Amino acid sequence: MEWDALVLAGGGAARIARETGVLLGLTEGSPSIARHLAAERTRSIGTAAGSTVAAQLACGATLQDLFDAQIAGTAKEIRVSLDIQAFGSMMADAIAGATSPEETRTRIGVAPCPRSGRPSRSAAPSTWTEASGAWRTPTSPPALHGS
Repeated sequence: MEWDALVLAGGGAARIARETGVLLGLTEGSPSIARHLAAERTRSIGTAAGSTVAAQLACGATLQDLFDAQIAGTAKEIRVSLDIQAFGSMMADAIAGATSPEETRTRIGVAPCPRSGRPSRSAAPSTWTEASGAWRTPTSPPALHGS
């Protein structure tokens, strides 16, 4: 069997709303498009936001239901509160003294979750100190195993 594809692009929540609205408008304006989209041979695929719309369609959601949910004004997203100054300080503390781009990325990657520990293969000379809640750089280089 040959397949047709509806390929949807990414672009965040705004793209989800836009793609849903455009598809609904196309199907309302053209019954042949509606039949084609609903056909078994048509596969919906996408990236990022487009994959969300494609997955919703594949699970049986109707375009009308998706559109109605978009305009209902009742968000289901989790609100995030961010103290930008505290976050900036945490990032500055994490990268202070980094000696390479790799070490900087490693430090940034583990800064939000210090209890998980630093990656074991990291040669970064600093460590997270739980008691003080800060990165500490030893005065001498770390000992290498087997040396």
